Amino acid sequence: MGPHPCGVDPQRPIRVVIADDEPLMLKLLQHTIDGMPGLELVGAAEDAEGAIRLVELHQPDVALIDVRMPGGGLRAARVIASRSDTRVVALSAISDQTSVTSMLHAGAVGYLVKGGSIDEILDAIVSAAAGEPIRVPSAVGRPAAPTSRAAASS
Repeated sequence: MGPHPCGVDPQRPIRVVIADDEPLMLKLLQHTIDGMPGLELVGAAEDAEGAIRLVELHQPDVALIDVRMPGGGLRAARVIASRSDTRVVALSAISDQTSVTSMLHAGAVGYLVKGGSIDEILDAIVSAAAGEPIRVPSAVGRPAAPTSRAAASS
């Protein structure tokens, strides 16, 4: 297997945590990330508390967070963004402006609408990890900050 088409280096994988309360979506994401050279799934959660714990434990590059899950995707994004350098990408079936704006203000670097392709999700993970804007058709977002949040808050 070669590198991901986006240029991910399989020798230095992007570490990812996923959180979604829909079992089918969680399994799909797990299977997809596990099978992709250059990505390493370090944890999967079904709720906000689990996502926060996994990020604190593993310090992944990217956390893919469901917006509407138990404990609140908004809360998870806010806590993760404030306590780590992990870049949060929101994932939701809802694309109303209030949800998008709330997640971006909470610290997400992008917002993907469920129903897009798996390649869009993978591209968003790679872009977020690289600190680049997420440029996929089902995404709404802002560019990830080039400096760490920890350095910015000191």
